[in-house]
Formats: sequence, structure tokens, C-alpha cells
Amino acid sequence: MKVKAAYKLAAVLASSMAVVAVLAVLALTVRTKVYTVGVVNINPGLESVIDGFKAGMTEAGFKEGKDIVYLYKGVLNINRVDAALQELAGRHVDLVLAVTTPVAQKAARAVNGTKIPVVFAPVFFPLESGLVKSLTHPGGNLTGVQVGGSTEKALELHKAIASGTRRILVPFVPADKSAGQCLTDLEKAAKKLGIDLDVVEVRTLENLRSVLADIPDNDDAVWLLNSHFLVSHTNIFVEAAIRHKLPLSSGTSQYNSGVMLSYGQDPFLTGRQASRIGRAILNGTAPGDIPVETSDFFLGVNLRTAHAVGVEIPSEILQQASYIVR
Repeated sequence: MKVKAAYKLAAVLASSMAVVAVLAVLALTVRTKVYTVGVVNINPGLESVIDGFKAGMTEAGFKEGKDIVYLYKGVLNINRVDAALQELAGRHVDLVLAVTTPVAQKAARAVNGTKIPVVFAPVFFPLESGLVKSLTHPGGNLTGVQVGGSTEKALELHKAIASGTRRILVPFVPADKSAGQCLTDLEKAAKKLGIDLDVVEVRTLENLRSVLADIPDNDDAVWLLNSHFLVSHTNIFVEAAIRHKLPLSSGTSQYNSGVMLSYGQDPFLTGRQASRIGRAILNGTAPGDIPVETSDFFLGVNLRTAHAVGVEIPSEILQQASYIVR
């Protein structure tokens, strides 16, 4: 009886091993789904967001060309974004990565009525921009990483560096909602610090050049608001600041572009953060159920510009800086 039981056990084990072997072979032969991610960006300064997103996906096992394919035509003019998004929607991509607030707003319209999810990164004030119903429960097709909220700290750091600041020139694009919210934050922070703001509306490149070419003598600093239009012309701000010997600061990370002091997101890390959200969506979680995350902020100092405008950066500020351009 014991011998028969042993034979039966051996037969069961052999059968089980055979099933496992067959399943293993099937696992090797069945093709894994290849995900398609459409990417749209209008800001050359945020290309590293895409690099960070790809790096995060790769680290999680989504190898480009094998497990995931990215459809990206490079930095686009804003006038070409709608067509690019319609093309992605027509191809029924698995996910859209929308870089910047204007792209995210256009993406929301493009995927309306579809099940195509959108991850935005970075976006300033997604709730105020109408992208989500709630930060904790976005609803709909969109979620992602927001970067608003750095302005007050940025101005405090500016004041620590340029303590004599009394009046700051602030070019402002009235049609830009992100710039409007940043200006509101800047006004609140300036009031606390006893700083006056010289807010000047600009609508065209020629207008911006004119404003920065003729800075009033009683303005003793310049501020770069977050705005696609303004940030796209950071070089004009830097040139004007150096020419007029005025400190230039911002609540958006532009230290590599010559801004003396900036406090805001690191685009690469924001992209990597967005990749976690992207993976959750590809693994089956609805975007509307994924809370909007907030990017970490980092201090960046450009010593070249500081030297050019005659500002000495205190050592205690440099010790706080995550990034220093020498």
C-alpha cells in the first residue's frame, strides 16, 4: 500500500511539474503588451521632464522599444499642439504625457469623450486651471504633478540675497492663468516683506523687449513669473538684468538659463515623479482616482549672473542651494 501511495504521489508531482513547465513555456512565448505613450511639449527648457519620465519607466522595467514606445515629435510651436494631440487620440495611445499647463489644457479637450488617460507634468495650479475637479480625487482622464507654491519662498530667498530690494519690475502676461496665480502669490509675499511691485503687462515679444530695455531707475530688481511666453524668452530677462545691473530671480527653475536665483522644481525629477503615476495608470488604476502630486522644490543659484550684476551671494544661501552654476 505504501508503494502504491508513493507511486501516486510521484505521478501527481510529475503531473504538476509538467503543468508548471508548460506554463513557463507559455509565459515565454506569449507576447507582452507593448504600451504606447504620446508626448507633447512646447518648452525646450522642459525636455528633461521627458528624460526623467523615461528614466523612471525604465527603472521600473518598461524598456523603451520592447515594453513601451514613445511617440514624440520634439518641441512644438503652440499652434501645432492641437493637431498633434488629435493624432495621438486617433491612434488610441495608452497614455499621453502633457508637458506644461497649456498642453495639458489642450490635451483635456482632445481626450474628452475617450478613455485615453493624460499625465501632466509640470502644471501650475491644475485646480485653478480647470484640469481637475479636486487635487485628491481628480476625476476624469487627467492627473499628474503640480509645481505651484514656490513663489513666496523664492522671494524670501531673493530678499536674503538682495536685502536692499524695495521695488521689483514684474512683466506680466494677462492672458496666462498660471502667470496670474503666480503674480497673486508674489503680491502676497511682497506685502509681507515690504516690497513694492512694478507690474507691467506685456502681450508681444516687441512689448517685452521694450519693457526690459527701459527699466525705471527706481526699480532695483527684476522678477521672472512662470509663463510659457516669458520663460521662453528668459535670455532677454538675463540680458536686461546684466545690462542694468539688477538682480533677477524667479519661482521657476531657470538657473541654468542665467537667472541669478530660482526656487522651483527640478524638471528631471518631476518627470521621474510623473512616471510613477504613469505606471499606476498602465497597471490599471484610473487617472481620476490618483491624487495630484506636488513636486519638490530646489534652490538654484547662478554665480555668473550674480557676479555680472554685482551681487555677492551669502555663504549660508549657497549652502542651501541644490544647484550652483559657477
